[in-house]
Amino acid sequence: MQSGPAIPDASAATQREVVAAFLAASRQGDFAGLLRLLDPHVVLRADPIVVGFGAAAEVRGPDGVAQTFAGRAQAARLTLVDGLAGAVWSVGGRSRVVFRFTVRGGRVVSIELLGDPETLDVLDLEPVRERASAAARGRQSLANRPPVRWPVTGYKDVVNLDLQFGPHGEATTTCSTSPAPASPSWHRWSGRPGEAD
Repeated sequence: MQSGPAIPDASAATQREVVAAFLAASRQGDFAGLLRLLDPHVVLRADPIVVGFGAAAEVRGPDGVAQTFAGRAQAARLTLVDGLAGAVWSVGGRSRVVFRFTVRGGRVVSIELLGDPETLDVLDLEPVRERASAAARGRQSLANRPPVRWPVTGYKDVVNLDLQFGPHGEATTTCSTSPAPASPSWHRWSGRPGEAD
Protein backbone atom coordinates (compact mmCIF):
# COMPACT_ATOMS: atom_id res chain seq x y z
CA MET A 1 0.00 0.00 0.00
CA GLN A 2 1.60 3.18 -1.19
CA SER A 3 -0.23 5.87 0.73
CA GLY A 4 -0.80 6.31 4.45
CA PRO A 5 -4.23 6.37 6.04
CA ALA A 6 -6.45 9.38 5.50
CA ILE A 7 -6.92 11.64 8.50
CA PRO A 8 -10.46 11.34 9.90
CA ASP A 9 -12.51 14.32 11.00
CA ALA A 10 -15.29 12.31 12.67
CA SER A 11 -15.62 11.96 16.42
CA ALA A 12 -15.03 8.50 17.84
CA ALA A 13 -18.77 8.11 18.48
CA THR A 14 -19.72 9.13 14.93
CA GLN A 15 -17.12 6.80 13.44
CA ARG A 16 -18.39 3.91 15.53
CA GLU A 17 -21.97 4.57 14.42
CA VAL A 18 -20.99 4.74 10.74
CA VAL A 19 -18.77 1.64 10.86
CA ALA A 20 -21.39 -0.37 12.74
CA ALA A 21 -24.01 0.60 10.15
CA PHE A 22 -21.59 -0.29 7.35
CA LEU A 23 -20.93 -3.76 8.77
CA ALA A 24 -24.66 -4.36 9.28
CA ALA A 25 -25.46 -3.32 5.70
CA SER A 26 -22.63 -5.50 4.41
CA ARG A 27 -23.85 -8.59 6.25
CA GLN A 28 -27.43 -8.03 5.10
CA GLY A 29 -26.41 -7.48 1.47
CA ASP A 30 -28.00 -4.02 1.63
CA PHE A 31 -26.38 -2.46 -1.43
CA ALA A 32 -28.37 0.79 -1.20
CA GLY A 33 -27.53 1.07 2.50
CA LEU A 34 -23.83 0.71 1.73
CA LEU A 35 -24.01 3.40 -0.94
CA ARG A 36 -25.56 5.82 1.54
CA LEU A 37 -22.59 5.35 3.85
CA LEU A 38 -19.86 5.75 1.23
CA ASP A 39 -18.25 8.99 0.11
CA PRO A 40 -18.38 9.57 -3.69
CA HIS A 41 -14.58 9.33 -3.76
CA VAL A 42 -14.18 6.37 -1.39
CA VAL A 43 -11.12 4.17 -1.86
CA LEU A 44 -10.62 0.60 -0.67
CA ARG A 45 -7.02 -0.62 -0.47
CA ALA A 46 -5.58 -3.98 0.53
CA ASP A 47 -2.01 -4.79 1.46
CA PRO A 48 -0.13 -7.60 -0.33
CA ILE A 49 -1.08 -10.18 2.31
CA VAL A 50 -4.79 -9.51 1.89
CA VAL A 51 -4.39 -9.42 -1.90
CA GLY A 52 -2.96 -12.91 -1.51
CA PHE A 53 -6.26 -13.93 0.12
CA GLY A 54 -8.04 -12.87 -3.09
CA ALA A 55 -8.86 -9.19 -2.49
CA ALA A 56 -8.29 -6.50 -5.11
CA ALA A 57 -5.34 -4.24 -4.37
CA GLU A 58 -7.48 -1.14 -4.88
CA VAL A 59 -11.13 -0.36 -5.56
CA ARG A 60 -12.35 3.19 -6.18
CA GLY A 61 -15.84 4.64 -6.06
CA PRO A 62 -18.94 3.75 -4.04
CA ASP A 63 -20.36 1.25 -6.54
CA GLY A 64 -17.20 -0.86 -6.61
CA VAL A 65 -16.70 -0.74 -2.86
CA ALA A 66 -20.36 -1.57 -2.18
CA GLN A 67 -20.17 -4.53 -4.58
CA THR A 68 -17.05 -5.74 -2.79
CA PHE A 69 -18.76 -5.77 0.62
CA ALA A 70 -22.43 -6.52 -0.15
CA GLY A 71 -23.40 -9.79 1.49
CA ARG A 72 -19.96 -10.22 3.05
CA ALA A 73 -18.13 -9.26 6.26
CA GLN A 74 -20.12 -11.97 8.05
CA ALA A 75 -17.17 -12.87 10.26
CA ALA A 76 -15.78 -9.33 10.68
CA ARG A 77 -16.32 -7.96 14.16
CA LEU A 78 -16.55 -4.33 15.26
CA THR A 79 -13.22 -3.43 16.90
CA LEU A 80 -11.46 -0.30 18.04
CA VAL A 81 -8.34 0.06 15.90
CA ASP A 82 -5.94 2.48 17.59
CA GLY A 83 -8.94 3.97 19.39
CA LEU A 84 -11.26 4.36 16.38
CA ALA A 85 -13.97 2.01 15.16
CA GLY A 86 -12.91 -0.52 12.57
CA ALA A 87 -13.28 -4.26 12.20
CA VAL A 88 -11.25 -7.43 12.52
CA TRP A 89 -11.54 -10.83 10.85
CA SER A 90 -10.06 -13.50 13.12
CA VAL A 91 -9.38 -17.21 12.70
CA GLY A 92 -8.90 -19.37 15.75
CA GLY A 93 -8.72 -16.32 17.99
CA ARG A 94 -5.93 -14.77 15.92
CA SER A 95 -6.48 -11.52 14.00
CA ARG A 96 -5.91 -12.13 10.29
CA VAL A 97 -7.25 -8.98 8.64
CA VAL A 98 -7.89 -5.54 10.13
CA PHE A 99 -10.37 -3.18 8.43
CA ARG A 100 -9.23 0.38 9.15
CA PHE A 101 -11.89 2.98 8.30
CA THR A 102 -11.62 6.70 7.75
CA VAL A 103 -14.87 8.64 8.16
CA ARG A 104 -15.50 12.24 7.11
CA GLY A 105 -18.79 14.08 7.11
CA GLY A 106 -20.61 10.97 8.25
CA ARG A 107 -19.38 8.88 5.31
CA VAL A 108 -16.61 6.38 4.75
CA VAL A 109 -13.83 7.90 2.62
CA SER A 110 -11.34 5.06 2.87
CA ILE A 111 -11.00 1.48 4.04
CA GLU A 112 -7.67 -0.25 4.46
CA LEU A 113 -7.45 -4.04 4.66
CA LEU A 114 -4.34 -4.90 6.65
CA GLY A 115 -3.02 -8.44 6.92
CA ASP A 116 0.73 -8.07 7.36
CA PRO A 117 1.51 -9.72 10.74
CA GLU A 118 4.14 -7.09 11.54
CA THR A 119 1.58 -4.34 10.96
CA LEU A 120 -1.08 -6.09 13.01
CA ASP A 121 1.34 -6.58 15.90
CA VAL A 122 1.73 -2.82 16.42
CA LEU A 123 -1.97 -1.98 16.18
CA ASP A 124 -3.99 -1.49 19.37
CA LEU A 125 -7.06 -3.71 18.85
CA GLU A 126 -9.95 -3.65 21.32
CA PRO A 127 -13.06 -5.74 20.52
CA VAL A 128 -16.38 -3.93 20.85
CA ARG A 129 -19.60 -5.62 21.84
CA GLU A 130 -22.10 -4.90 19.10
CA ARG A 131 -25.55 -3.90 20.22
CA ALA A 132 -28.58 -5.44 18.56
CA SER A 133 -30.40 -3.07 16.23
CA ALA A 134 -33.84 -1.78 17.13
CA ALA A 135 -35.30 -3.96 14.38
CA ALA A 136 -33.54 -7.05 15.73
CA ARG A 137 -34.73 -6.28 19.26
CA GLY A 138 -38.26 -5.81 17.97
CA ARG A 139 -38.18 -9.14 16.14
CA GLN A 140 -36.95 -10.90 19.27
CA SER A 141 -39.67 -9.27 21.33
CA LEU A 142 -42.32 -10.51 18.92
CA ALA A 143 -40.81 -13.99 18.93
CA ASN A 144 -41.09 -14.14 22.73
CA ARG A 145 -44.78 -13.34 22.74
CA PRO A 146 -47.38 -16.11 23.05
CA PRO A 147 -49.68 -16.77 20.09
CA VAL A 148 -52.60 -14.43 19.50
CA ARG A 149 -55.97 -16.01 18.67
CA TRP A 150 -59.06 -14.46 17.13
CA PRO A 151 -62.07 -16.80 17.58
CA VAL A 152 -64.93 -15.74 15.28
CA THR A 153 -68.29 -17.26 16.20
CA GLY A 154 -71.82 -17.02 14.88
CA TYR A 155 -71.37 -19.70 12.26
CA LYS A 156 -71.72 -23.46 12.30
CA ASP A 157 -68.16 -23.74 13.65
CA VAL A 158 -65.79 -21.34 15.40
CA VAL A 159 -62.91 -20.36 13.16
CA ASN A 160 -59.77 -19.86 15.25
CA LEU A 161 -56.94 -17.86 13.69
CA ASP A 162 -53.66 -18.21 15.60
CA LEU A 163 -50.83 -15.76 14.84
CA GLN A 164 -47.26 -16.43 15.99
CA PHE A 165 -44.05 -14.51 15.19
CA GLY A 166 -40.74 -16.29 14.61
CA PRO A 167 -37.21 -15.19 15.62
CA HIS A 168 -36.67 -13.26 12.39
CA GLY A 169 -40.00 -11.44 12.43
CA GLU A 170 -41.78 -13.90 10.15
CA ALA A 171 -45.46 -14.46 10.92
CA THR A 172 -47.04 -17.91 11.01
CA THR A 173 -50.80 -18.39 11.03
CA THR A 174 -52.83 -21.52 11.66
CA CYS A 175 -56.57 -22.03 11.45
CA SER A 176 -58.71 -24.50 13.37
CA THR A 177 -62.40 -25.02 14.00
CA SER A 178 -64.45 -26.01 17.03
CA PRO A 179 -68.22 -26.30 17.69
CA ALA A 180 -69.98 -22.96 17.88
CA PRO A 181 -71.50 -21.88 21.23
CA ALA A 182 -75.23 -21.42 21.65
CA SER A 183 -74.98 -17.61 21.73
CA PRO A 184 -73.22 -16.13 18.67
CA SER A 185 -70.60 -13.57 19.58
CA TRP A 186 -67.25 -12.13 18.47
CA HIS A 187 -64.38 -11.66 20.82
CA ARG A 188 -60.58 -11.50 20.86
CA TRP A 189 -58.16 -12.80 23.45
CA SER A 190 -54.41 -13.11 23.70
CA GLY A 191 -52.66 -16.09 25.20
CA ARG A 192 -51.95 -19.71 24.52
CA PRO A 193 -54.70 -21.91 23.05
CA GLY A 194 -56.99 -23.08 25.81
CA GLU A 195 -56.40 -20.01 27.98
CA ALA A 196 -58.67 -17.00 28.41
CA ASP A 197 -57.94 -13.40 29.42
